[in-house]
Amino acid sequence: MARPRTTLDKLPKDWKKLLKECASEGGSATEARVALGLGRSAWDTLQADSKEFQTAVKEAEALCQSWWERLGRTLSKDGGGNSAIWIFNMKNRFGWRDKPEDASDDVEQSTPVKIEVTVKDGRKPDA
Repeated sequence: MARPRTTLDKLPKDWKKLLKECASEGGSATEARVALGLGRSAWDTLQADSKEFQTAVKEAEALCQSWWERLGRTLSKDGGGNSAIWIFNMKNRFGWRDKPEDASDDVEQSTPVKIEVTVKDGRKPDA
């Protein structure tokens, strides 16, 4: 017999508050799962089955990213931290990247320009 699917009524009564508090301190999804007493499969089940839980997780993700971005501003203004660690955190956690993955995003398309060169004595160099 299969285990019953996890539902919202299995969560602590203040689950939204716990999720928000964790995210407001920059906590990861793993930290949030621990705070709610959930394993990975229960977390995934709730995300698949509950629009309310999905919405709360998305809001938590935004709070978490906001916390980390604020930390980055503080580090850039005041120093006192390791910028490389912060950058890798942002890349791994929030999908940041250094450059566009598609080179066409990076290069502006333009029409060729004809350039004519004249040497000082007035003659054109041989091609």
